[in-house]
Amino acid sequence: MHVAVAGNIGSGKTTLTSLLAKNFKWEPHYEDVDDNPYLNDFYEDMPRWSFNLQIYFLKNRFTQVAKLIESNKKVIQDRTIYEDAYIFAPNLHAMGLMTTRDYKNYLDLFQLMEAFIKPPDLKRNVAGKEKRTKPCTGFSALKRTSAFRRSSLWNKKAWRPEEDGDTRQ
Repeated sequence: MHVAVAGNIGSGKTTLTSLLAKNFKWEPHYEDVDDNPYLNDFYEDMPRWSFNLQIYFLKNRFTQVAKLIESNKKVIQDRTIYEDAYIFAPNLHAMGLMTTRDYKNYLDLFQLMEAFIKPPDLKRNVAGKEKRTKPCTGFSALKRTSAFRRSSLWNKKAWRPEEDGDTRQ
């Protein structure tokens, strides 16, 4: 069985994954942000590094899903290959942070890979379908993630808490 948790940055996917894995004795699989060679560069220059970052995530998530399918274990995943393809990459393109050429190339590669995998048996959104997050709330959540805190933008205070209504540091 393959269960996946979906949600915005900082919404509690990893926490929920850990709790469910412990409770149901499932093998947890987490998004690897520690060894991502593009993440810091992406936060520094999003238009330059958005395609590279998305390809990196696509390759890693495809590899992870292929291994999960082969293992035939009961697993839970805190991020899937689908969020990048259906949420993050389209948003980067819509915001002008990924060129149309790169976006089409990314989608073509995703569709090719998608033919070789099967979707999770159960996928749940942490926030629920009806809940939408405002960009400023998303940025506040992003600032609280360990990946952002390790980036050089954390030290530069790229987003000031008082500017987006976040009073926590």
